[in-house]
Amino acid sequence: MREKNIKALAWDFDGTIVDTREKNLRVTKEIIERLTGRSPYDFPALRTVESYDLSQRQYMNWREFYLSELGLTDEQTDEAGRLWTHYQLQDETPTPVFEGIEQVVEALQTIPHGIVSQNARNSISRALEAAGLLSYFRCIVGYEEVDLRKQKPEPDGLVRCIEELTRMEPGYVFYIGDHEVDMKTALNANQVFERRELDVRVITIAAVHAHVEKQEWNLRPDYVVEDPVEIIGVIQGFKPTS
Repeated sequence: MREKNIKALAWDFDGTIVDTREKNLRVTKEIIERLTGRSPYDFPALRTVESYDLSQRQYMNWREFYLSELGLTDEQTDEAGRLWTHYQLQDETPTPVFEGIEQVVEALQTIPHGIVSQNARNSISRALEAAGLLSYFRCIVGYEEVDLRKQKPEPDGLVRCIEELTRMEPGYVFYIGDHEVDMKTALNANQVFERRELDVRVITIAAVHAHVEKQEWNLRPDYVVEDPVEIIGVIQGFKPTS
């Protein structure tokens, strides 16, 4: 793959394309109250949007957050996953698209776009449709399309999205996310492709425009952008090294 050969762009959703922090907190509160019978305010991580966001970033995925931070059992966490779509679709809290995202997908629309998220597919589709962006995304892999035990950082969702977008043709796929779990997911996907002897490589972009504060990650992304519009320059200026 010595020539520039970008086959697709895969995106995380929450915190990367749209600001879902307030909505996800409200949904989480409702689910926790239903499953535990306790007030959400008994849990420090659920008291403010800021505490919720910072706490979630300490964990690799939503299951770890529910199990370790909120103290749910495995069975309760499974039930929380099953309830998520219902409560997401009922909740009308606005989820604004981050400024610059529309400019990015318009500028790069000749490259196939997909989404790999731990949010619900229907909720993602509704949010994108409301923002007039749904047509830009050829593939949406929500948490329902992946086994509950195979969510990020397991690579299953990302591999599925890449296969749908590219049919595994040789080339590069960029994965854009706001959390270290996205970088780990990309690493795991690359290991899958190596084992299968596929000439596909995932390049990572950390989009940190929604971060409350700077955080050090153990896994370093290939690129970091603080404004979504910077993604355009990364893609257009990409020069493969091997």
